[in-house]
Amino acid sequence: MSQTTSAILSSVPAWYFDSEGRYIVFREDGTGELWCACNFNYWIAADIEWKSAEISVAAEAQAVGPSATASAADAEITSQLQIQMTLTKRLPQKAQSSILTQSTLVNEYSLTDEAYKTKSYTVRVEKGRFMEPCRVGYADESAKKFNLRLVFDPSPYPPKSEWKSLERGVEDGHFWNHTQFVASST
Repeated sequence: MSQTTSAILSSVPAWYFDSEGRYIVFREDGTGELWCACNFNYWIAADIEWKSAEISVAAEAQAVGPSATASAADAEITSQLQIQMTLTKRLPQKAQSSILTQSTLVNEYSLTDEAYKTKSYTVRVEKGRFMEPCRVGYADESAKKFNLRLVFDPSPYPPKSEWKSLERGVEDGHFWNHTQFVASST
């Protein structure tokens, strides 16, 4: 592989579960953003801090979890990485002059203090042809196709126990189960 996994993470503008509001951004400087929004409700709009430690993966490693391709065999696993990520209570710069500054639902209003502790994740980058994970299982041949998939273990969204309330769409959204994100390299 010509690029390290950490370089691939930051080589795209964002990794999408749903391009309309659920995505993660990684920047080369170890910062980024985590967004969780759906139907005009915002639960998470936060800066993140992250760092990595490269680990190797055998070429024949198997994909795990539900596939966002026609066949799991269609995905080429390129590399795997262990990262540590810390969710902050800070709004991303682009949201600091928005109505989100007045929200009583976003970030610390929806999440417990446990959500802001540093956590470890294993992430895997796959190459192939993928659709947004939120669209998997729906017959939508016109759905935009992406050539990269990022698979988290566990989800970058806080687990169910770290949400203050499961009302207002949180329980229905099952954000803690979102483990796959897609992007297109240029």
